[in-house]
Amino acid sequence: MSHCAREVHATVPPERADRERRPAAGALKAGAVPFAVEPLDETERRTRIERLKELLGERVVLLDGAMGTMIQQHRLDERGFRGERFTQHGRDLRGNNDILTLTRPDIVSGIHRAYLAAGADIIETNTFNSNSISQGDYGTEALTAELNYRAARLARAAADEYAAHSRTPRFVAGALGPTTRMASLSPDDLARAINDLTVKLDGVAPIARAISTAGGISFDEVDADFMMRRLPGIFAAGEMLDWEAPTGGYLLQACFATGAAAGRGAAGWANGG
Repeated sequence: MSHCAREVHATVPPERADRERRPAAGALKAGAVPFAVEPLDETERRTRIERLKELLGERVVLLDGAMGTMIQQHRLDERGFRGERFTQHGRDLRGNNDILTLTRPDIVSGIHRAYLAAGADIIETNTFNSNSISQGDYGTEALTAELNYRAARLARAAADEYAAHSRTPRFVAGALGPTTRMASLSPDDLARAINDLTVKLDGVAPIARAISTAGGISFDEVDADFMMRRLPGIFAAGEMLDWEAPTGGYLLQACFATGAAAGRGAAGWANGG
């Protein structure tokens, strides 16, 4: 390496894979940047799943409350949502609660801790709108994978911290919202809205991949009626089942189909069928 090259590296720090980088000034859309992914301890994950099953058989398990109303208590302005990373972003970010996972992780972690301290057994990730459709309203759809992954890590860290302190297990559930597109329309308007809604099949898989790094279930863990094989009476439905399918796992038909099948299965199981 030449002396000149050494001087350059001495004055300009090298990029790290998990370093946050700002977009170009005035950019209307935020570009995705590389971020480090921690390996998942599959043994710990399986242990948590088994403990949750035991707990469900022992008592009522408590889920946390709304994330949005807790965030509103902080009364953040536009600057508060942008943080340092998005000071030059070309669109307003106020109201994008999920972006706080990147710009104000302290607030998100604090909310998780508050719910845990209040007695929640399960806390939800701050990912209700961490999908490319909802984030498209803010020009941040390219950050979908990072938003989901980092939110899952924040929740997992808070749960582990509380579990270690209280010596009682705490769990994390991935939150998947219905996007920001209204569905309460007349049948004709709804049909037109669905036809006009473009869903990129390559834009949704990162959501499932990111959340799955911190937990989730695989398709073979449910039977033909979508009942958990190792937890009779518990049914699963949603977009993350079999997300490698050609639909990408996020088309409305997938949601409705798995929900209807799980509902029929639950009804049959409840009636002794």
